[in-house]
Amino acid sequence: ITPLLLVLHWLPVKFRICHKIAEISFKTIHNMGPAFLSNLINIKQCSRYNLRSFVGVILQDPTAKFKCTLGDRSFTAAAPKIWNGLPDYIRKENDLICLRDSLR
Repeated sequence: ITPLLLVLHWLPVKFRICHKIAEISFKTIHNMGPAFLSNLINIKQCSRYNLRSFVGVILQDPTAKFKCTLGDRSFTAAAPKIWNGLPDYIRKENDLICLRDSLR
């Protein structure tokens, strides 16, 4: 990371993309984003029992056929991968500002 990026508090491009996808996923899960995005991701159904292992909302991975044809760069494939890779305490956030602070 260059000194200029440090002074400007900018992330490298790869991390910025992951940050934005995580933020858009949060907005979509909590019905704050555009309606068409909610059709692109599916929330994985959790157990009907209240388990200690429950770690918040988990997104369902798309089928293998979908990943092969469109690649991992589409929102439908990238959002579950990035969202499910976040630590539990970040996925449990209910406030967008707190999520942004946690992602930094």
